[in-house]
Amino acid sequence: MPISQFGKTAAKQETFEVQGRQTGSVNEYYVANALDGIGLEYDFQQALRGGYRAGGFVVDFIVYTPFPVPLEVYGDYWHMGSLSSGDRYRLDVIESIYRRKVEIIWGRESDTQEKAEDSVRRLFEGVS
Repeated sequence: MPISQFGKTAAKQETFEVQGRQTGSVNEYYVANALDGIGLEYDFQQALRGGYRAGGFVVDFIVYTPFPVPLEVYGDYWHMGSLSSGDRYRLDVIESIYRRKVEIIWGRESDTQEKAEDSVRRLFEGVS
């Protein structure tokens, strides 16, 4: 298998879409389904400070409760179950923009539809 620029083994995987955009993982797809299932409104892959351009960010989800709550889905492929210094910086910037904590659902908490639903319910219990 080819190796990507990040040293990860590139494998062909099934792709999924949410709000007309391709997800970065099946975990994001499961979380979107869970948010839909409890009736919460959200924007998927919300661009901040230029989005995919240098210096920009893309937040996985902005969930409206009715106030905006940034939600990241951190799978094991890129994040390996812990936060890098780059992740911490990114979260700090997002939190400064939204003036609230970024919620994180880890890969092991969203690697099945059932786990994603449990995680979303736990985070947003009583909101919908």
